[in-house]
Amino acid sequence: ENGRSRLYVEGKEELPMGFFGVTVQGGVMEEAANNAWTQMYQSGVKIIFTDTVVTMNEGVRYARLQGELEDILEKNPDAYIVIRYTPIGSPGFHGAPESDRVTYADGSSAYGCSLASDTWIEDAIAITRGLVDFISRDERFASRVIGYHPLAGTSGEWFAPDYWDGKLDVSMANLRKFRQWLEYRYEGDNAKLQTAWGDPSITFDNVTIKDKVPGLGRQDDTAFMFLTGSEQRPYLDYILYYSDMITNRIRQLARAVKLESGGKSLFFVFYGYYTELFNAASGHFNMQALLNCADVDCIAGPVSYSDRNEGGIGAYMSAAQSILAAGKLWFDESDYRTPVMQTDPGGFTKIQSMEGWM
Repeated sequence: ENGRSRLYVEGKEELPMGFFGVTVQGGVMEEAANNAWTQMYQSGVKIIFTDTVVTMNEGVRYARLQGELEDILEKNPDAYIVIRYTPIGSPGFHGAPESDRVTYADGSSAYGCSLASDTWIEDAIAITRGLVDFISRDERFASRVIGYHPLAGTSGEWFAPDYWDGKLDVSMANLRKFRQWLEYRYEGDNAKLQTAWGDPSITFDNVTIKDKVPGLGRQDDTAFMFLTGSEQRPYLDYILYYSDMITNRIRQLARAVKLESGGKSLFFVFYGYYTELFNAASGHFNMQALLNCADVDCIAGPVSYSDRNEGGIGAYMSAAQSILAAGKLWFDESDYRTPVMQTDPGGFTKIQSMEGWM
């Protein structure tokens, strides 16, 4: 409206601001979250984000979610809710082969499925549609839940697993998808692939993922901003592929939300961390695909972790104005650490007591 993105719920404009906190786990964290939510609610903020686990059997999955939603609405009956959910688990949970597990060049592996796994995305779509259907069939929740926010990849933010440690997923699932992408890009012509890569022996059937992408890793991600020439073409093709694959997965889940909700629910996603993830192997370098996707409504990311606190600029991680210009909303996640937070051995900050909490 008037060149500005706005949020409407049932025809009424609402403040596009929300609260996300752990409100159901008990103890001081729950107390602090509920206190903060109450203050925001009294200031006119109606949206609350809740986080739920969906990689478990359906009976347990929905029982837990139902309890979370009931708790929110009991305290704030006119709140609007966005459900964050993680539709990715182990290969076994999704019925995928072990070769679909995230695997690294050193032979180690991660817990979850590769984001390139076709078996996983099919199950994730089914989980998503089941979740939306569960909400739609319950009168208590259908008018209060306004959106869905799927989480996958590192910290649920859709960038490559173990990106900060300089690792790439070399699983068979990811390799298979990369080969398919190359075959499409080079029109099924091995000669074109060989010319581009400067390697007469390469074919679509024997391509491997070269895991040493220049500049990959926490300490080196600004070392190589541009990749050019046939020597670096294998890396360039991989990072182009990976961002394509990630945005395709996001769009598939967005379509599932829209289909199951009849187009009534909003779709949120973390993406486009251009000022934080400097290496395109992250999978975050295909924002245009999401800006062009009518099923994606809201794109989100934390305040930049560089120069974010007292006296800092608190920069956006993404091209926020471009997102707004495309008719979408940018949600800036202000996960600032306050003076009462303390860091535990795992690197996470937690409230130790309510004393001094603002």
